[in-house]
Amino acid sequence: MSRVVLAMSGGVDSSVAAHLLCEAGHDVIGVFMRHGERMETACDAKAGGALLPVVSNSKSHKQGCCSSEDAEDGRRVADKLGIPYYALNLKDDFARIIDYFVDEYSAARTPNPCIVCNTWLKFGKLFDYADSVDAEFVATGHYAQLVAPDSPNALPALLKGVDEDKDQSYVLFGVEPHRLKRMMLPVGGFCKPQIRRMAADIGLRVAEKRDSQEICFVASGEHPEFVRQRRGNRDLAGEIVTTDGRVVGEHDGYRHVLAEACVRYGEGNSLLHRVVLE
Repeated sequence: MSRVVLAMSGGVDSSVAAHLLCEAGHDVIGVFMRHGERMETACDAKAGGALLPVVSNSKSHKQGCCSSEDAEDGRRVADKLGIPYYALNLKDDFARIIDYFVDEYSAARTPNPCIVCNTWLKFGKLFDYADSVDAEFVATGHYAQLVAPDSPNALPALLKGVDEDKDQSYVLFGVEPHRLKRMMLPVGGFCKPQIRRMAADIGLRVAEKRDSQEICFVASGEHPEFVRQRRGNRDLAGEIVTTDGRVVGEHDGYRHVLAEACVRYGEGNSLLHRVVLE
């Protein structure tokens, strides 16, 4: 079968993905992508071979991912399945994603760093690592499906996962089309309860682990504070302006903008035109 590099976050989805790939006879290499804030050294890979730099240990872990605890969970799963497990230091590459997040937030737009991460790192930089270890495929635990093409020269089709409540195909829309033929999405054909039962049946401790919900580099969930610090603690207060150009109020910064707008401008009142952030 094929050699596959699998992004293992320490969660139940990527852990069961590893199990499914092993069951299918693939040569699986687990990779933990460490790409958050500056951390301390965490885990080792039990398998032989040169280790790439490792960083970890999120001080505040709030349903995020990529902390030392997650790295340890991934290592235990890899040990149980008998596959190698490496941690990659992608902090320098991930700095671009943090800059994107701060820039979009500062422009009053809604960033989605997970989509950018999938495009630039998981199905971008991770292919460089796959090439370095002669791996044919890169896999993740996303709930999406790849359907084989009708002709040899065509590309696979990226479709929704079977579990509509967990479908993640939308976060993969930015992946370059030519990458699709080297991707594997083992859990996309299952529903979440099936994945959890499978994890429990094979004795994985992560079977009931909560899903990751926070942005990995803002595990505290305090997005405005993170942005403010990244912008040198500048004053982020500004004006609230209606569609006709009238200044009708002020806000104290990002965290207060939506709440104040909702209070002042309920249904039937003047539309909010823009919020001048600084």
